[in-house]
Amino acid sequence: MAEWLSYHASGGAAAESFLKLNLLLNVRLAAPNMPSSKPSPQFPTFCYLCSWRFLRVVAFALVSLATVVALFYAEENIRGKRAWNSYKRERAAKGEKLSLADFIPPPVPEEQNLALCPLLKPLLDLDLRPVTEGKITRWVRGPQLFRDTNGLKRLDQWNRTWSVVQYRQTSPREKKFSTPQGLRTPEPEKLTNGWIDLAGWAAYYRTGTNLAGVIESTPSATAVLLALHPLEGDLRELQREAILRPFARWPVYYDTNHPWGILLPQLAREVSIVSLLQLRASARLAAGETEEGFADIELAFRIAESSRDEPILISQLVRNKCHRLISQPFKEGLARHQFSDAQLDELQKRIGVVDILAGYQYAMRGERGCNSEWNRYAREGTADWRRLVENDDRDDREGSNMAKYRAPFMRFAPLGWIYQNQLALCRLYDQFSLPTIDPQRRRVYPEVAAHTDPAVAQMSGPFSVFPKLLLPAGSAARKFAHSQTQLDQALIACALERFRLAHGSYSDTLAPLAPAFLEKIPHDLLSGEPLKYRRTDDGLYVLYSIGWNAKDDGGMETKTKDGYPNIESGDWVWRLPSRP
Repeated sequence: MAEWLSYHASGGAAAESFLKLNLLLNVRLAAPNMPSSKPSPQFPTFCYLCSWRFLRVVAFALVSLATVVALFYAEENIRGKRAWNSYKRERAAKGEKLSLADFIPPPVPEEQNLALCPLLKPLLDLDLRPVTEGKITRWVRGPQLFRDTNGLKRLDQWNRTWSVVQYRQTSPREKKFSTPQGLRTPEPEKLTNGWIDLAGWAAYYRTGTNLAGVIESTPSATAVLLALHPLEGDLRELQREAILRPFARWPVYYDTNHPWGILLPQLAREVSIVSLLQLRASARLAAGETEEGFADIELAFRIAESSRDEPILISQLVRNKCHRLISQPFKEGLARHQFSDAQLDELQKRIGVVDILAGYQYAMRGERGCNSEWNRYAREGTADWRRLVENDDRDDREGSNMAKYRAPFMRFAPLGWIYQNQLALCRLYDQFSLPTIDPQRRRVYPEVAAHTDPAVAQMSGPFSVFPKLLLPAGSAARKFAHSQTQLDQALIACALERFRLAHGSYSDTLAPLAPAFLEKIPHDLLSGEPLKYRRTDDGLYVLYSIGWNAKDDGGMETKTKDGYPNIESGDWVWRLPSRP
């Protein structure tokens, strides 16, 4: 070492080079252990996520995603609206109308309208007030929905004097069951040997005060008429108004809010009035008061037809039910041979103008018109239409729970999907609902209706929400076809009774009835062939249609498990009540 230092001190070049090399090696070896002036981070990933570079990447991704979503909504909106407009042009070219407003019937003069007579006017004298929210005007109820509360109390008195619901609930022969809400709901009244059970009604009225002081031996028909006597003044007034007022059309508030918000409080009263007239007509005919019973049947026809011009399915179904109620006392009068030729001719005229098949088409087109405006409800932004769909607890016809995806669909779906849904729904009306019944040819096609429910069940995806929820079931057409068949059979029954009055017995075939007693004999709506007819050993007859199964079962009806005629299978039979 001393020699090396001596050599270095002397300025040797080799020593200088060696010293530099040695210092460099020492620095390199010591570098890993030397503290850095800029320490490395302990959480490099977190630091990266907080860096401006990463935030710029995220912002760019979000903007890109928002752009894609916006483009998707715009594209779906354009595509949906274009498809809907194309459908509208297609329907317009065929003369079809797609708005509920096109089907609203015009008003009739009040002084000529039976539905606006003093007794019935309070039913639709409603206190509805417009409320504007932004650009939207909605109608809300006033403190009291019905303006004429005294008029309603007058009608409510009918239920305290006469109530078919209370009778059915108290009758020991009627089976009762509980609904999920705990309400007691009775089954329809069963007939005794084809006749209304007037003895049961008399027993019911004796449990209250209607027949207080009336002896037990009083005939059932007389007892029922005595029990209904407190209503005599109102019913006589209604009959006078029916003579003075040739029209009957309820002043429905079609333009209040949305179609599902249309108020129809008159429908329940309509059924109640016709049910009352059914009972009183039956009692009057049984008591030998033919003219009075005939007048009740005529009035019941007028009340039933008051819903004829309403383009709403439930209104037409109520109309059908009323006509079914009227047929019972009519059959009883025929079985007793109580009606004169003039009365039968008048009944034929009233029955002949009732077109249930046209009512079906009218209702289906009205319903389609309602369902053609869902896009407008969506644009208005009101919550009512969402609540209507979200709160509907009905499942689709295959039993799956649509409510799981219905609510998010209604909240987040593009407007174009609303267009596509109403388009799919309207096309189902065109493909199945409307072709099932042809009023012009007077034909009904069960095979078309049979494909309705399976076609809806097979639909899936975002364009199937409205069809699964809103399309009327194929069974609706069956109810209309059965009601029209009953009316056609009633026409023939009138002609058969007129033939009996002229010749002493019923005709052996239907051919001799036209044109002397009937302008044209109606054919079977299901087959297009003549209705089936044969005489029976008891001197009466059986008149029937082959029914919904399109199969001739020889005039045999099938029954439900509760003992009522099953219109889904078996023949649709018109048979007079058996003679006591």
